[in-house]
Amino acid sequence: MATVKQIIVNLKTSNRAGAGTNGHVYLGLGGREFNLNLPTEDREPGAEDSYTLGEGANILNKNENDPRAGFGCPLEQGLLLWFPAYIRFQGENFEDSWNLESAGVRVFSSDPQDPANPELRFSRLLGTDFHLWLGGKYGNYCYLNPSGPLA
Repeated sequence: MATVKQIIVNLKTSNRAGAGTNGHVYLGLGGREFNLNLPTEDREPGAEDSYTLGEGANILNKNENDPRAGFGCPLEQGLLLWFPAYIRFQGENFEDSWNLESAGVRVFSSDPQDPANPELRFSRLLGTDFHLWLGGKYGNYCYLNPSGPLA
């Protein structure tokens, strides 16, 4: 079975008052969870941040969040639809919140000839009319839809 070689996550923070955060954000995919954190400021109001995991990684802690390694548990392409895909927010405290405007995830197989689909997509909250507050007062998860268009 082919493994995942690269994941690209695009998250847009809305420009509403109080939308940005310094809290932590995670991607749940294929039964694993990955920390999404750039070496620069991310999740600022109105910002569109792109996180690359695996091949060409641009995140902090890239070795610990590599879908190819997984410390003995590499992410398998065929298992991606067996588990819910989600974005999870962990605020710095109960009052911390984040306003997510859109989320798009592209997953690339280690085998470009993989008949199971060399690229899978997950998305949610597309367009400026949609947004979701995440935090202790709201809930911390935004589940993603498989095979949706990329944000």
